[in-house]
Amino acid sequence: MKLAPGGERLRAADPFMEAREQGKMKSVDFGRCALGICVAAAMLAGCGASQQPIALPGAILQHRLHSIQTASSSYGDLLYVAPDGAGVTYYTYPAGDLVGTLNASGSGLCSDTSGNIFVVSRYSTTEFAHGGTSPINTFSGYGFNYNSCSVDPKTGDLAVAFLGQHSGYPPGVAIFKNGLGRQFTYTDASFENLEYCSYDGSGNLFADGYISSEGIEFAELPAGGKKLKTVRLPYEIRLGQVQWDGQYVTVEDEKEDRIYRLKIKGSVATIVGTTKLHGFTSTFFASWIYNGAVIVPLGKNGVGYVGFWKYPKGGSRTKIFAGPGYHTPDYAVTISPGS
Repeated sequence: MKLAPGGERLRAADPFMEAREQGKMKSVDFGRCALGICVAAAMLAGCGASQQPIALPGAILQHRLHSIQTASSSYGDLLYVAPDGAGVTYYTYPAGDLVGTLNASGSGLCSDTSGNIFVVSRYSTTEFAHGGTSPINTFSGYGFNYNSCSVDPKTGDLAVAFLGQHSGYPPGVAIFKNGLGRQFTYTDASFENLEYCSYDGSGNLFADGYISSEGIEFAELPAGGKKLKTVRLPYEIRLGQVQWDGQYVTVEDEKEDRIYRLKIKGSVATIVGTTKLHGFTSTFFASWIYNGAVIVPLGKNGVGYVGFWKYPKGGSRTKIFAGPGYHTPDYAVTISPGS
């Protein structure tokens, strides 16, 4: 919104403020926003080859409720939003009515086909049932700097990309088999960081990261594989969300406001399609592709919003939801499908 020379707003009403005061997200018209995706990254010096998986005996499921909360199907699909440093809020989707707030915060979100959602914080990942407010699982890993997550739709394995430990442990991915049990880690010291990760439809896991001598590349853990391998991207992009859209592995370019669809063969990725998202004035964060839409967490004037674009068409945004009113941008979103 433009300001007059004296600093006053040129428009009398702020539709985003009205939506926040009503305590729910409303669909409003907004032309300029910033897109983003799930998760942070850290720098780690050093070089080396991929390491074999390490099973950490103590990095086990820390909490499992004996009386698991029954997922509520009365809401249908739910949209979960992770503001920076504040509790995750969730809303009916696509209506945008506020349902509740979780006693959990984090920089990353993902969900599985059963509607369970996972909140990634620095040292742990917490699982909630669809519409539930009590944790049903908590996964931790001895000081790993967790960033993002993905669930294998076939096996239920939970993958979490991490930045490494304070002790100098290299970046990699942690796998919790069947969403339970010990953490198996797969690392590659040639990467300085790994940020976002996603399974494809065949159980292969991809994460994007930075190699100082080569730029942005993918690390792949093939289904049933024992170590990470490098997949070359066609040209330099800015690290962003990685996601399976049902046909292709996709990666966001946060600098160019684009989502690339990739065909991966062996150690080479080829761009087969591009979705351009218009209307951004700053970097976007971890988005989520769902049922013909790409949902983007973003920030404007220090407040979080969620924008919507058609996928794979892209173009101008179709609508925007005003968030809960925290004075912080939204960092990640996910959809929990209702039954």
